[in-house]
Amino acid sequence: MNQIQAYRIDKDGYFIEPILIDGHLPSDQFPKDLVLIKPTDGLFKAKWNSEQWEEGLSQQEIDEIKNPPRPRSEPEIIGQQIVEKELQILQLQNENKVLSQSIADFERRLTQGGL
Repeated sequence: MNQIQAYRIDKDGYFIEPILIDGHLPSDQFPKDLVLIKPTDGLFKAKWNSEQWEEGLSQQEIDEIKNPPRPRSEPEIIGQQIVEKELQILQLQNENKVLSQSIADFERRLTQGGL
């Protein structure tokens, strides 16, 4: 039996796996999900476009693979938490100021007999 190397692709043309197939298979029986041309070296996610292999990832996806975001250090995490708490304190102080003004206005109206 004469076997040849083929490359299985999914419905969108993305490379799945290399397989060996019967080399005597008639062309009209050749499965649509197989390609005989080897995927181009250096592709992150090989995609067959009916004529050739091309890169299936965007440049942004490639950049993320090449330069993954570094995990934040403990001081960075604590610093971020401190900033968030300070913002909450400022918001509460502002709300307190508004409530104090509302109470003062209410008391003034009460003493003036405006209610």
